[in-house]
Amino acid sequence: MRDRDWLTLGLLAIGGYVVYRTWNAAGNAISTATAPLANAWVSLTSPAAPQVQGQILMPDGTTIPVGSVSPQWIGAALVFSYNGAQYQLYGHDSNGNYPAAPYLG
Repeated sequence: MRDRDWLTLGLLAIGGYVVYRTWNAAGNAISTATAPLANAWVSLTSPAAPQVQGQILMPDGTTIPVGSVSPQWIGAALVFSYNGAQYQLYGHDSNGNYPAAPYLG
């Protein structure tokens, strides 16, 4: 290759890099500017998280408020920790209370 060819390739590479950086910066600026609008749209179109009320009926007969625990899915079981042990929640009864049983894993 001649020197002129190398110079042409070098200028094309620099030009391509400048175009890439310009478009990349513009894309980031657009994303930053439109993120609040997108978040507002999602908050307006998404249903609010339901407030679960009721009590958890523990195996020893005591009750604790549903909101006092943070259950997590383990496979098909809804499990929460309480006083150092793990319990599994079952469907609510007619009073809106959730029976719990020791989680056997």
